[in-house]
Amino acid sequence: MIVFMGKDKADSAHIRQRNRQAHVERLKKFHEEGLIAFGGPLKDDSNENMIGSLILFHTDSLDMVKEIMEDDPYTREGLFESTQIHRVDKVLTSPL
Repeated sequence: MIVFMGKDKADSAHIRQRNRQAHVERLKKFHEEGLIAFGGPLKDDSNENMIGSLILFHTDSLDMVKEIMEDDPYTREGLFESTQIHRVDKVLTSPL
């Protein structure tokens, strides 16, 4: 499995809002294909503001995840201040 995490730039809520529908619709396709296990926004301490994105992919291909995320509307429109992509081992799981 591979996890993607993107942290939003300061004062970029307008970029997120303007591109959110396209971002979610695009990723829904990958979720329906079984490639995405989980995805959602990172929230600030008040739980009111989105400050980033976290997506867990069912794949071992770093290149595939990089390619998917490079073409994501959030990435293309410059929402993220920083991004990280890492392999992750599933040790503990439970139904959500």
